[in-house]
Amino acid sequence: MIKNYDTLLKELKNLDIYLKECGLNKRAELILIGGTVKFAYAKIFEKEELNNTRETPDIDFLCLGDEIVDIGEAVGKPFDYIGVYFEMPNGIKIDVLGTLSRDEICDLLTKKENLIEFPEKFESFRLYVPKVEIYMLEKERLGRNKDSKDLEFLKKAFSQS
Repeated sequence: MIKNYDTLLKELKNLDIYLKECGLNKRAELILIGGTVKFAYAKIFEKEELNNTRETPDIDFLCLGDEIVDIGEAVGKPFDYIGVYFEMPNGIKIDVLGTLSRDEICDLLTKKENLIEFPEKFESFRLYVPKVEIYMLEKERLGRNKDSKDLEFLKKAFSQS
């Protein structure tokens, strides 16, 4: 389970090692999406309270380029025109989504001016997170109960700025 920034960073490092061991030979550009983004914000914006939110069992990404095909080939899970889904040896689930089914929010998420570079560097991928206001739009659009709870935490954390 991803519980906070430290466990997120540990699993991102594990993913980096795993992708190299699987033979990924092209550096991917990935955008962190899903429930783990708030842990990245805890570090980037020094908002420790975001580390005390719901845990998540997986790490979700959008892939900015065609490297999604290379990732799928490396891990033995072919790209199915929506994404590549696999489990690392330690049981952490990874979802890498393509950007073929684009909507307004996806378009906003994939524009470089709406992204923040992740504070740590990795060899097999370059990682970004969406700007807070874009991420909040995505959470509102999804509207699931867990997204509504995440949105509450985000609004509270960033209204105190």
